[in-house]
Amino acid sequence: MVNTSNSPDANSIVGRKIKQDIATYSDDVDISINRTQLDKDVLPWEVKPSSVAEHFSDPPENASPDRLWGHDFETDAHAEMLTRGQIATYLTEISARQHRTHAFRTWFS
Repeated sequence: MVNTSNSPDANSIVGRKIKQDIATYSDDVDISINRTQLDKDVLPWEVKPSSVAEHFSDPPENASPDRLWGHDFETDAHAEMLTRGQIATYLTEISARQHRTHAFRTWFS
């Protein structure tokens, strides 16, 4: 695991330098020149303080079946939508650079 939060990917489109928080690489990846390499990232991580808007909303633990049925998992506030957009952008970039059929991302807040 490598802290990549202050190191944009050199292969990002000009004006859209992607700097994810943590990258997970295999042992043979050289990070001496560029710490962020989306084409080699095995499992990307994003770490946000708890004060940052949560992008998903879990139902209360004691919710009734009716309340669970009507619960909206995605929040619709502006900050939360931006966060989900950031996640989608990072996963799109990783998937475009690697031959993957699935991509996963870990989020901590």
